[in-house]
Amino acid sequence: GLGDVYKRQARFYVSVVIKMVLSHLLLDYDFKLENPTAAPFLTFGKVRVPSPFMTLLVRKRSTGSRV
Repeated sequence: GLGDVYKRQARFYVSVVIKMVLSHLLLDYDFKLENPTAAPFLTFGKVRVPSPFMTLLVRKRSTGSRV
């Protein structure tokens, strides 16, 4: 039916918006781990999950340092 056409259009639109947001973040902000030597994952048996104790430091770049 016609529902499939709208689903495809919405999926395309969302993928474009996500790419725009990600590119804005990567171009305008600096990212750094607070403690880069800490273990990034916790392991529970065969399952690895990101550590909830990791801290990501985010800083807005100065206006002249855009890539």
